[in-house]
Amino acid sequence: MKHNVAFSVRKATQSLGLRNRIQFQVFGKEVVTNVGGGWDETTSEFVAPYNGGYFFIFHAVGARDGDFTMALNKNGEYQVTAYGAQKTFEHGSNSIFLQLRRQDKIFLQLQQGFIFESPGNEAYTTFNGFSVFRA
Repeated sequence: MKHNVAFSVRKATQSLGLRNRIQFQVFGKEVVTNVGGGWDETTSEFVAPYNGGYFFIFHAVGARDGDFTMALNKNGEYQVTAYGAQKTFEHGSNSIFLQLRRQDKIFLQLQQGFIFESPGNEAYTTFNGFSVFRA
């Protein structure tokens, strides 16, 4: 029996500021992949469907007028941060492997500054994850 789980989402909502959970738009094709149903569109978080090892990657572009830091959280607890320096639209990204238990929740949160998202069709914020093994 296969238990494949993978998700890929893009395009954060506009006007994100300090301490906001990163919300991903739910219209159109902003949920690129949701194999196994782990991505919850209504809460913009990944909910582990089973115990196992998962790998996550995230990326964002900062507003041109300041630094930003964005954290990946597990059940509300900080795990790892991406940082973008104050220049013109600097980007930040990071990745992490986590051993999760069923129903653990993974989400992104802005810790400092602001991120930029295109008002057009382009998407600058991405969040991806997939299962590596089932425990």
